[in-house]
Amino acid sequence: MTEHSKSLPRLHAEILATGWLARQAAPRCITVSYNLVNAAATFASPGKATPNKHNQPADARLVVDMLSRAIPLAGQSPSVGYNAVGVTVIEVANDGSPVLVPTGAAAPRRNEHVHYERMMVALCGELRDRFR
Repeated sequence: MTEHSKSLPRLHAEILATGWLARQAAPRCITVSYNLVNAAATFASPGKATPNKHNQPADARLVVDMLSRAIPLAGQSPSVGYNAVGVTVIEVANDGSPVLVPTGAAAPRRNEHVHYERMMVALCGELRDRFR
């Protein structure tokens, strides 16, 4: 996903639908939504002569904020909520340059439930509670 603001409604709908479908198929399943968000200032799309330019870190932060606020947790909404939600922000220009994992403005903060470590703690807690 590179056109962040245009893609937010579709991303939100797809994540909600996936959680709902998983719960329909296996009501006691553990659901995790783990997301990678690209915070590169440019992105070279195959077949395009010039790279797309993005307003970073603001565009990536919009996605992180949506995932943090709009994806329900199982405790709030058992039929569609996820047991754990996580986000990692990466910088991938798709031009052969190195992939980076920034820790700046776009990345989830340690106190946000979508921070990778907090997602893993939530997931481990679910596994521990279910399989004692």
